[in-house]
Amino acid sequence: MKVGILNVTGYAGAELARILYLHPEVEIAAVTGRSAAGQRLPDAVPHLWKLDLPITSRMEESVDLVFSSLPSGASAEALAPLVDEGVRAVDIAADFRIRDPAGFKAAYKMEHPAPHLLPRAVYGLPEIHRPRLSGADLVANPGCYPEASILALAPAVQAGLVEDDIIIDAKSGVSGAGRGSITSDPMYHFAEANENEQALFLPRDAEAPRAYRFAQERFPATGTPVLIVFRQSDGLEPGAYAAAAEIAGWLSSPAAPVNVGQVLSPDPVMGQRTGLVSPDGTTMYVFVEVGGEPADRAFLDTVEAIRDRSASFDLSGVEIAVGGPGGLIVDLVGVFTQIDSLLLVVTVLLVLVLLVIIYRSPIMAAIPLLGVGLVFQMAGA
Repeated sequence: MKVGILNVTGYAGAELARILYLHPEVEIAAVTGRSAAGQRLPDAVPHLWKLDLPITSRMEESVDLVFSSLPSGASAEALAPLVDEGVRAVDIAADFRIRDPAGFKAAYKMEHPAPHLLPRAVYGLPEIHRPRLSGADLVANPGCYPEASILALAPAVQAGLVEDDIIIDAKSGVSGAGRGSITSDPMYHFAEANENEQALFLPRDAEAPRAYRFAQERFPATGTPVLIVFRQSDGLEPGAYAAAAEIAGWLSSPAAPVNVGQVLSPDPVMGQRTGLVSPDGTTMYVFVEVGGEPADRAFLDTVEAIRDRSASFDLSGVEIAVGGPGGLIVDLVGVFTQIDSLLLVVTVLLVLVLLVIIYRSPIMAAIPLLGVGLVFQMAGA
């Protein structure tokens, strides 16, 4: 059987070529590529050195079966004329997995390039669709997530052991994003992804902008948002929710500082639907609106009171931090206050030393400093 591969230089295409080369009944007759068109295959993919074929921009040889590992959209566009000519095809992309053109557009944000072929495509799970696959002329290769999920759940569903209330928690390695994503997005580089999961959480990474947008939407310009962040790496437990509820109750009570405004806290029943719990369930945050000028003493005292209250909880494995725009301002004010005090002390000591050297008397040196201090006191009054 003569086989062609569209986009052989991608991860899926190169691995497919390696596997097909070892098949005794398959001859790889033609391969295509985009950026590598015009090169020899071993030059672009060195581990395929035994397949000394030219990489062309389009399928130029006559083949019995063609595989496409082009990106979604481009794959159907390239396969359509071949299938219409009678060439059997396997789409490794996602273009023929959804049989409804409207569903495809909703999922991939594009019109389907060959909607007339959708009814002919067979979803390529041999464990379930083997009878239909034997005579199919267009096969939609399943994606990693649905394949793993369907194969794991099918026996239980067929046996009536589970109903329709199913939650699937699936994770993928970076190669699942394809070679194009890995070369264009640093998030997919091995150094960034090794021993790291792209979970979303505060106070850093992807959840931080989300929290900022949430603060802008929920709190108008009448106050400054302060965030109380609860983080538990193994998943938030009832104790963390109880602590958040206790802080929110205190902030909403008459015992709270007078400049505390609106308070938003997570609901353990609603969970992520409140918008205050991260998708991975490890982080939640309480929003507090604090009125007044952030540099005023009342504002600083309120934020410090919130921090003291948060620090009073002794929860094993739970990190509690008070930040957000309000917390950041308080920290900056504290830093600059310390700097001002230190500079004042250093300046007074240097002036005192110079005056002692000039007057050769500590008493005489102290008189000018006392005079300056008296003037400041009178000006402050």
